[in-house]
This record gives sequence, structure tokens and C-alpha cells, in this order.
Amino acid sequence: MFEWAICWCLGIAAGDRLFPEVAWFWPAALALLLVPVALLCRRRKALLRRLGWLAVAALGCATLLWNEAHSPGRALAALIPPEGCVVHATGVVTQEPVGRGSLWVTLERVGLNGSEIPTRATVLVGWPSGKESPPLPRYGDRLAFTATARNLSAPRNPGEFDAPAIRRRQGIFTRMHIPYANDVTVLAHDQGNRVMAWAVRARHWMEATLARDLEDSPAIVHVIQSIVLGSQGETPEEVMELFRDTGTIHLFSVSGIHVAMLAAIFFFVLQIAGVPRRWLAVIVIPLLWGYTFASGLASCTIRATIMASVVLLGYTLDRPALSWNALGASALLILAADPQQLFRPGFQLSYLLVIALLAGARPLQAVFERVGQPDPFLPRVLWSRATQFRAWLNHQLAGALGVSTAAWLASVPLTVYYFHLFSPASILANLLASLLAGVILALSLASTLAGAVSSGLSILFNNTNWLCTKALLALLSAVAAIPGGHRMMEWPTLRHPPLVEATVFDLNDGGAVHLRIRDGAVRREWMLDCGGANAYRHGIRNYLRQRGINRLDGLLLTHGDTAHLGAALELMADVRVDAVYDSAY
Repeated sequence: MFEWAICWCLGIAAGDRLFPEVAWFWPAALALLLVPVALLCRRRKALLRRLGWLAVAALGCATLLWNEAHSPGRALAALIPPEGCVVHATGVVTQEPVGRGSLWVTLERVGLNGSEIPTRATVLVGWPSGKESPPLPRYGDRLAFTATARNLSAPRNPGEFDAPAIRRRQGIFTRMHIPYANDVTVLAHDQGNRVMAWAVRARHWMEATLARDLEDSPAIVHVIQSIVLGSQGETPEEVMELFRDTGTIHLFSVSGIHVAMLAAIFFFVLQIAGVPRRWLAVIVIPLLWGYTFASGLASCTIRATIMASVVLLGYTLDRPALSWNALGASALLILAADPQQLFRPGFQLSYLLVIALLAGARPLQAVFERVGQPDPFLPRVLWSRATQFRAWLNHQLAGALGVSTAAWLASVPLTVYYFHLFSPASILANLLASLLAGVILALSLASTLAGAVSSGLSILFNNTNWLCTKALLALLSAVAAIPGGHRMMEWPTLRHPPLVEATVFDLNDGGAVHLRIRDGAVRREWMLDCGGANAYRHGIRNYLRQRGINRLDGLLLTHGDTAHLGAALELMADVRVDAVYDSAY
């Protein structure tokens, strides 16, 4: 099964490179070109296996091409002129609104160029702003609105977060903006998927329960909700940076480790309660899937839940569960439903980490265990109690170090590629923070269960959770302050670097220029102005990280307005600036 998943991934990657310049004969042609390779096999079983691999790869390629050729969002985008247009549309809100951001609306009909077109395209809809703006709709509301429509365009500045590319991977190609409050009407409620509507209500109830008696600590509440439910909408940016710099961002969003912790907690509690073995899977699997829906159906959570379901069923039926096959089966199910998941960082990081843990955790544990193990020539029957305890503690620490090191080694390439971050301190951070995150998750589960019976007991668990979360933030702050614990890195390239390189940012009324000057082996970095605070947070900061800039030789300020120097303090907080030059003006 795992081999099939690899072949399916290769087929999807090939289809992504071929689309849209290819016709439908390409998957078959790809398979036919590789058939001679399979025919070279002398053994019949090996021949059939390789032909099966080719068939799976061709099927994966065909699945992606079919989805892209029949994408409703792509078909709608082809009708929108480059300069945009005004449309009249009806659609259903298909994702819970977060803050005042864009709504995800799956259209039903759209009036365009004098004709009404039925469509199932999902678009981003900007809600009217201002004092008289209507309240945000809820999940499942059917809307009728008049809006200006434009296709998503690439960012203007290098290093700027390319949100349109991610949206296109999700099948969203168009953004619509409703200018005034009287341009939108809510036609009906509860028109969405009933299961998702239940998940949204359950999520809101859990968020409210976890926030009881913690109203005076909103930052702590947001961290708890993010760890338990992945609710990152209102989390302070400095807290996000703390988790990102220490390589523990996976704890800050719902991932496979949360499902594994929950499965272990449920399993342990039910065994203590004396639940028969044959009923364990029947009880735990629905609970895990309920949590997966309530936390937003992230691909890594779905993957972990599928794997946990297979393992639990195998345990209940007294059948061994093959981890590699369970991993491959979860990947096939996710990619068959949505081939574009393959190109999302969360999917890649999640599966790469699991592969690394399955392949490397035990060998690394064996290496670390040799360091503190007792004298190998001393028989176990002669071990004292102190020696037995030391051997047990050494085994546990070696196991934890093996898992943390394997995960770090596997995540380094993707972390540098996507986040431009090299963080050796994340080995220590993950080793300690994972334990605290498990305690926070267990306390949150206890608070949620107690909240249905006793608010006082729920408040007790919440205040204990507050203390654990404060300890987690203090731990991560200490790890982030370790010298050399994390550095920004530029992804290596084979092109010959120029002697002088200037990058001018497109900031409308502001200005910022980055200069890179090479003098032999010495590389000097300069900034001429740094733009405003908003431009820096959404573009220039990401660019500096992308180029691996941890220090600047100089910052030259040419104008005294906030559009040119408004981000100076934030810039100097992020990177070391050796010298600042300004003028009396």
C-alpha cells in the first residue's frame, strides 16, 4: 500500500507539470513509455508489481488532470475579464468566517455579461466594512449579493506571502468584494453540510468552555484554543513567532501528534474503566473523528485519524496493524479526494515526519541508549534498584531524543524551503514542549467533559491549564533566546550570484530598497529605508527571511515619514543592524 501511495504521488506530480498544455493521452503515454522497464523483469511477480506501479502512477496523473480540467473555479475565472467586472450572485457560506477576513462562498448562480450562469465555483467574498456593515454571516447561510469580481493575482513584491498560489491549489481563482451593506441579503440559514454545521457548533462550545474564568488572559486563551482546536485567528503575532522560531509550530496547530495524544488518553482512561477490549475501537474511533471534524478537517489530522483507526481496529480484532501500510492507505484516501493536497506544506511536512519516525526513531534511540546504559557485562539479575531505575530512565530519554532528532532531521529541508528557518534548538524545544502540550491537551479534554456537568470543575481545570500554558511560553522564550538556536537561511541555488544586487519594493507612497554587495568572500547587506509597519509585516520581513538575512551592515533612512521609516524599530528587533544613518530632516 505504501508503494502505491508513492507511485500515486509521482503521478500527481507529473500531472501538475503537464497541465494545462497536455491532452488526455499523456497518462497512458507515460505508462507505455515505462512498460519496457517493467518487461525487463524476468520474474512474473516482479513484472506484475512494476506494471501495477505504472498503473497507479498513471491513475494518479489522470485524477489530477481530470480535477483541473473540470475545476468550477478555473472555468469561472476564464469568464472574468482582466480589469474585473460587476456580478450578481447567490451562494452558500461553506467555511466558518474568522474575524473580518474573506468569506468562502460556494456559488450556485452568477449573473455575468448579461446572462445567468449556474456554477459550483468557490470564491473569496470580501464583506462590507464600516459602521453600518451588517453582521458576518454564519456557516451555511445562503447569500444573494452584488459585487465586483477580479481574478486573484500574484504578489507584487519578492518574498511576499503568495496567498493566491495557495488559493488556486484549493480551487479558488476569484475574489469578489461587496462594497455596500445594501448589496447583500441573507436568503436562508442552515443550508450547508449538516455534519460540518454540527462540527462548527461543537467547536464554538469547546472554545467557550476552555475560556471560562480566563477572560483576563486572552493571549493564554488563544494559545490553549490553538493547541487544542487550531484556532489561530486572534493569536498575537509575537506568540506565533515564538512557536515558529523554536520549531514547535506543529504544536500550535492541530496535527497528527494531537490525534495520537488523544487516542492514548482515551485508550488509557477506557482501560482503567474496565471497558472490554472488543469495545475500545467502537468507542475511541468515533471520538477521534468527531475531534477531527471539530478541529477543521486538516489533512494531517485526517491522516493521523485514519492511521489511528486502523491501529485500533487491528488491536481490537487481534490483528497486527502495519504502520507503513496504514500510512500509505491514508495518503491514498486523501489524495484521491483532493490531489492538490500533495503540494501543501502541511501535508508534506506531516507525512515526511511520520516516515522519518517510522524509519529512524528506533535506530537513533539505540544510538542514544548506548551512552548511559549500565555495564553490558553485568548480568541483569545483579542490577541494583538504582541501576534498574537508571536504565529505565536512560531508555525513556533515549526514546524521546530519538523521536525528536528524527523529526528534526526530516523537517530541516522543508523548514528551510518554506520558512527559511534553521533551528537546531527545536530538538530541545520539541522534547520538552511536547510533554507540556500533552498535559495541556489532557487538561482541555477534562475541562470539556467536565463543562457538560459542572462549571466549577471546568474552571479548576482551566486555571491549571493557564499555569501549564504560561510554563510552555516561558520554556519556548528561554529556548528562543539561546544564541544560535535559530537562524534565517536562504535556499541554496546553482546560479552565479551578482556582485551587486538591488531589490526595490513596490510600496505605493512609501519606499524600501535592499542592497547586497559582494566583495570576494564578504557579503554586505544594506537597507535604504524600510517602509511602513504594515508593508514590513506583510512583505519586507518575509523577503529578509527568504534571503537568509540575520544582520544588516547598515540602515540608511532618507525620508522622515512613516511610509519610509515606520518599520525601523520592528526591523531592528528582527535583525541585528550594525549602523543606522539618517539626516536632520
